[in-house]
Amino acid sequence: MENDGVRRTATLVLVVLWIVLFVLSLGLRTANSRAAIHDGLPVLSPNDDLYHAKRILHSIDHYPSLLRFDPDRNVTGAWCPWPPLWDFSIASLLRALGFTGIDALAVAIWVAPLLGAIFAATLGVAIAWRMGVPAGLVAGLGVAVPMPLIFVSQLARLDHHVAEGPLMVAIAATVAWIAGDDSGRIRPGRALVLAIALTSALFVQTALLLGCGIAFGALLLLAPCRARLVEGAIGFAVSALAIGAYRLTLPADYPESAWFLGVPH
Repeated sequence: MENDGVRRTATLVLVVLWIVLFVLSLGLRTANSRAAIHDGLPVLSPNDDLYHAKRILHSIDHYPSLLRFDPDRNVTGAWCPWPPLWDFSIASLLRALGFTGIDALAVAIWVAPLLGAIFAATLGVAIAWRMGVPAGLVAGLGVAVPMPLIFVSQLARLDHHVAEGPLMVAIAATVAWIAGDDSGRIRPGRALVLAIALTSALFVQTALLLGCGIAFGALLLLAPCRARLVEGAIGFAVSALAIGAYRLTLPADYPESAWFLGVPH
């Protein structure tokens, strides 16, 4: 009975910690609501956020089409420099909920602050569960309060930068999960999770190739046995095949540079 009481108390502390971090993070990320919403309509910055809005609305209106070559860019049109997963995921969610047009954007502007707040709270609780509440509180606040992290996840931010932190943590956690097992048995499920994390990262932000490279080096150096290396190899191979398959859907004049998902990756 005493152990049950301790367990319930620990669970309650983690729940309270999650709520506190979530409310704090969300409050900081929606403090710009007067500037982000005017007369009930979203106000987007005339930079990347506005262009992401265009891609989201394109996929909603022409589902499941992706805006990859935009005739309105440059003089004769140009390829969009971002991978498709972020905008397409938001468009799919909004379409499934029945939102279109300006109503869809009014909902989409909440994705970044909610994701940022959930990430800060969940990371804090995960660290607290493994290393204690003080460590979890520091970790959660380390994501919740820094101004650069607040800026990319504010209300009305539609750019994909808010997803970079969760994706990198997903890759790091999967690498730690794989490298932490010294048994000789190969578990394809772990390789699949790694493949999903790597592929999702690159289909959201090509610059996360650096994070994938660090993961490769970490597995190569830290894997305790050959079975772990095999799991890592499967994960990277599946991810590479997914990128290769995506590139095959694009015409020959698609740019071959690090900003455009394809051969370099």
